[in-house]
Amino acid sequence: ESSRTLKKKIRMCLSPIKKSVFRNAASIFAVSDYTARLVMQECGVKPEHILSVYNGVDAEEFQPAPRASDLVEKHGLAGRKVLLSLNRLVDYKGVDRAIAALGEVALRHPEVIYLICGEGEDRARLESLVRHYRVQDHVVFTGAVPFNRLKDYYNLADAFVLLSREDLDTPNVEGFGLVFLEAGACEVPCVAGDSGGIPNAVVNGKTGWLVDPNSVDAITTALIEALDHSERSKKLGRQARARILDSFT
Repeated sequence: ESSRTLKKKIRMCLSPIKKSVFRNAASIFAVSDYTARLVMQECGVKPEHILSVYNGVDAEEFQPAPRASDLVEKHGLAGRKVLLSLNRLVDYKGVDRAIAALGEVALRHPEVIYLICGEGEDRARLESLVRHYRVQDHVVFTGAVPFNRLKDYYNLADAFVLLSREDLDTPNVEGFGLVFLEAGACEVPCVAGDSGGIPNAVVNGKTGWLVDPNSVDAITTALIEALDHSERSKKLGRQARARILDSFT
């Protein structure tokens, strides 16, 4: 708590300087419509001085491919449906809500396995939640993934999961979510938290599912739907890559 308080104090001290920089800039490029609105609301910048320029992804680096056999063997994925998260393990990213949903998902799909990729301060708590919900047979913590294997991990997944929520006290929020583009470029549909700048990265019903990141019921429903209807999920994945090739390179 003390480190959070220190971080918050530093941000508060820097806030007037940041706002002055924004107000006096000739133009501002925001990474999402959400961050553009924040700059308008918090800094009093006129809309005509702000342009949203979304993140892009290298669609040659990230593209669909068969599952890498070494990773299938390493993580015991043969014959399994795979959900994948790839992010820093910090509380607002929503891995805890996905773990809470997993028991119900596993009743419907006992073959499901949830790969949690990344490291961070929240890992110990997440591991305890896995034990609490008794889903040890359905979760693998992979640790950090080297950049040259990112695309291989995305291509293991039937659905990519990132359920970031707004934490206004710290504050933390997903400004955009580049990982959604990386997953989509590999034709993997996304189950995403409807918060922050994520709606610019994931289109509900077209490239994935946008859900209330605080509702375990909504998350459960979306995950089950993603696994129940594999052909529809594949279609959403194809549409995700097509959208990226059109607008996000």
